[in-house]
Amino acid sequence: MGVQLKLKIMLLTTTTFVCTPETGPKFWLAWTDSDLVTNNSYGYAIEGSHISTGQNYLEVFDTELALSNRVNEIKDINNWYDTCENRIPPMPGVSDWDCVDEVPSPSLI
Repeated sequence: MGVQLKLKIMLLTTTTFVCTPETGPKFWLAWTDSDLVTNNSYGYAIEGSHISTGQNYLEVFDTELALSNRVNEIKDINNWYDTCENRIPPMPGVSDWDCVDEVPSPSLI
């Protein structure tokens, strides 16, 4: 019996977004595989932010709801994003919410 090795080769590309006064602040999502999307795969870019990733995709959104919809679509789990654990932490003027009984309030849905 011989040992058989299977190698998985993944092509990574560098994708970059620079948040400027012209683009305005944006929500972002970097991902390659839906199974690897975690609450560290997305965030909020303010003017002057430079996001560069080795992931295959870098998407930007104008609203947190648009980001939430896309994350849920990629994960293929309804409302996965809109939980205290997975939502972007509260930021005054950007994403104002509190965790009440393990549920974001106000909710995005």
